[in-house]
Amino acid sequence: MLKKRLVALVASLLLLMNVAGCRGDTRETWIDGLSQQLRALGDRQANTGYLSVHELVQKLADAMRNDNNVTTAYDSIPDRQKDGLSLDQFQQYIRFLRRGVTGNIISFSEMTDQEITDVREQVTLQLPEAAEGVAGLSGFWIHYQEFGRAEGKFAIYVREQVDQSPDLHADWVNQILDLQDLAMLYFDALDRFDQEALTVLLQPRDFPDDIIDLRAELLIRFYRNNITSRSTEFKVTHARIDRIGFEEFGIINPDQTQAVSRKIEIIRQADSRYNIDDIVPEVLHDEDLQIYFEEKWLMQLGQTEENEAVQVNSGDLESIIGAPLLHDDTVCTTAPNGSQKIELAYLGMKLKAEGTCFRHSRWNGQVSQLTLSSPPFQLGSGIGPGDTEADLLRHYPFARESGYIIRGKTALGNVMVKFNLNEGIITSIDLFLL
Repeated sequence: MLKKRLVALVASLLLLMNVAGCRGDTRETWIDGLSQQLRALGDRQANTGYLSVHELVQKLADAMRNDNNVTTAYDSIPDRQKDGLSLDQFQQYIRFLRRGVTGNIISFSEMTDQEITDVREQVTLQLPEAAEGVAGLSGFWIHYQEFGRAEGKFAIYVREQVDQSPDLHADWVNQILDLQDLAMLYFDALDRFDQEALTVLLQPRDFPDDIIDLRAELLIRFYRNNITSRSTEFKVTHARIDRIGFEEFGIINPDQTQAVSRKIEIIRQADSRYNIDDIVPEVLHDEDLQIYFEEKWLMQLGQTEENEAVQVNSGDLESIIGAPLLHDDTVCTTAPNGSQKIELAYLGMKLKAEGTCFRHSRWNGQVSQLTLSSPPFQLGSGIGPGDTEADLLRHYPFARESGYIIRGKTALGNVMVKFNLNEGIITSIDLFLL
């Protein structure tokens, strides 16, 4: 019916233009009237027909370009291709996607087959129940350009199923908006330094309550003292139903070094729970460079006096822990520069040092590496072999996410401590002067 009306109008227009003797103003009036009818019918056609997948993505890109385009873009999408998405939901979604684009949108392109396959597999692996919903997922890159910077791209998705018109996939959009709402609650708690609210939001993680409290306290301190940007300025890095990500700028690390940015994620779990993956970098406590044996002080890794490295004396050390298990040419070797490399094993402790070995009976030198493997040995904070993961997390709440590796600095250089665990128990501790 609509096609017939269009044909009839065009025919009328052509006939009018060829009528001999028709006055110019009359002909122009008729042409204007017919043109208006054609435009009106064309508008109705756009909203009652179908948009191709590329036309649908173009509508999203247009809406992301400018606030003034959002309602227009929404109205121009046929109702069946909105998949029940309301104008308010569409506006929220576009505002969120826009946070992933810095600069001017210049184009869009379809993801490669491998790229969209990877996305489907990643989402299904995280959320097995979403497998059917993501089977028809189509992905596109929104390309944008910020003045003086390289071109960037941000991923958006629509649904494209066999024998059906492509649509906005309302369930996909609403699940992303749910994650966005959670992110806003999280950032609001941080902005207000509300530790109680933050503790509730962090609760889905499998940590004891006291450790969640410590993590919340540390996060609030970090955001207050180490992040200069506001949460409304954080850039969205990705938006999918399994996870959304943010990039934060203006970062001062806990060790006071500068960082360009840091990234966090809010991840949906298959059991309808979620994880907030926001990791505060742990910095080694100075006291944990000190080594104790049965509460007696042994040494400090990286220690200096008057800007000189402190040498460990075997007599002082062995008066407390006993003699090494072996001390001969195999563990005490001379380097080309004349210094001696010392690698000794004591009961419950191994060390590497560089210094002087006296007839394999005594030595002194600068210790560069230690391994503690039995309970009498402890770090200055009291952590030692035999302690639980929970004991460790009470000192370093984000140690699990760092692979139980904690870094620090001394006057002699960087240091690293690695806690080795088996079934939740610390089996040994490695210390390195790097």
